[in-house]
Amino acid sequence: MPETVDCSLCGPAPSRLLYTTRPRAPYKSLPADGILPERNWRLCEQCGLIYLSPRLTPGEAATLYDDDYHDVHHEELRTWEFQKKKEFIERQARGGRLLDIGCGYGYFQYRLGDNWQATGLEISAAAVGKG
Repeated sequence: MPETVDCSLCGPAPSRLLYTTRPRAPYKSLPADGILPERNWRLCEQCGLIYLSPRLTPGEAATLYDDDYHDVHHEELRTWEFQKKKEFIERQARGGRLLDIGCGYGYFQYRLGDNWQATGLEISAAAVGKG
């Protein structure tokens, strides 16, 4: 069960909901009920960090984002999703530094362009090896 969390930097600071998404990709590693949790993107009003709450527990993340996760993303879907994410982010800021947690192969960082200094973190050894 996903856990509700506060800002990782400030703790229980005021935040506001920016955006809600539900992953749509056809994962082989779906939960038993086949339903992926909604993702609420929140903005910490104290420090400006954008974070997910609720977020998956480490065990849920390891199950969902296994090696199959990275293999099922088709180029068309990935391009569309990354463009939508880029548009959303650029409504907040036109450039700067960005930390991509769970960056997979690093495609999103590549597509951001020259206005961004992007750094990626990934726990999947398979994705890191290919990225």
